[in-house]
Formats: sequence, structure tokens, C-alpha cells
Amino acid sequence: MRQLWNVQRVAAETGLNPQTIRSLARRGQIPAFKAGEHTSPYLFRPEAITAWIAAREAVNARRAG
Repeated sequence: MRQLWNVQRVAAETGLNPQTIRSLARRGQIPAFKAGEHTSPYLFRPEAITAWIAAREAVNARRAG
């Protein structure tokens, strides 16, 4: 089975607050999914989070010029 990360793991990997991760997931701004109904926690694929971080770094590098 493929490994999945929870909100706390993504927060640790990104340095962001867990509530920020939940908010980004709720708004569709970070790749996440729920395995069950509305009350289930967000889950994240590590490779999707790694790609999301790389994309954010690239955007920030372009802005820095």
C-alpha cells in the first residue's frame, strides 16, 4: 500500500501550522483528499506534496527575480 501523510506530517514537512494546511486543503490550494465522509481527515500523497513544494519554490524564485 502506498504511504499517505496526515495534516500533522505535512505541517512538519512544510513548516506550516496544521490549521494552515487544513485551510489550504479545504480551499483546494494544496493536493489533498478525504477517504470518507465530510468528517474524515485530509490525507496527502507524499509525492504530490513534494511536487507542490517544488512548484511553490519555483514561483517564489521567479518573483525574487
